Amino acid sequence: MSGSFFNPYQRQAEAVRNRRFQVAPDLAESLAGQAATTGQEIAAEPTNVMEMLVKAEAVRQMQLLPPKTLKFIKLAQVKAYALNVLPPLYVTSEKGWHSYWQKGNTELKEQITQAVRQGIAAVQRDPLREISALPHEKEPIAEATLSQIKRLLGNEGLTWYNVVPALKQALRHAQQSGMEQGDREPLANR
Repeated sequence: MSGSFFNPYQRQAEAVRNRRFQVAPDLAESLAGQAATTGQEIAAEPTNVMEMLVKAEAVRQMQLLPPKTLKFIKLAQVKAYALNVLPPLYVTSEKGWHSYWQKGNTELKEQITQAVRQGIAAVQRDPLREISALPHEKEPIAEATLSQIKRLLGNEGLTWYNVVPALKQALRHAQQSGMEQGDREPLANR
């Protein structure tokens, strides 16, 4: 896009904007039925644009710190501090995203800069404070999914680098087993 600013988090922002409503199938059907009766589509989850603005500013400010100081500052703590003092900017559309991104980079720029600066100072005052993962961060969705695939295939040696070939091999084997037993219909058509 010509004439626009450089956004180092553009790909992450697009991924967040493109995230779709992910719920259990029966709930999704129920929501779809409700959407049909109200004339609304199931939209993307609300996204807080302020999170990306704060992250970009925190990274920028932390890059200016001496390496010795940086060892005692956790990005997550600085972001949490700043996000707790700044207004949220939730959106559900690309137009809203661009509008709030612009607002954050103009009207709220000084507030964001100040909040991040205060967050860094607060974290520096308490360098021994430990940061531990929240329960939902201990096993991210991707790792939980890989664990399920490992159990399903009975192969604890799987990684994200070799899971696709292992799945292909398992599907081929299952298909061949089905055909050997006289079943000529491919698994995909069942």
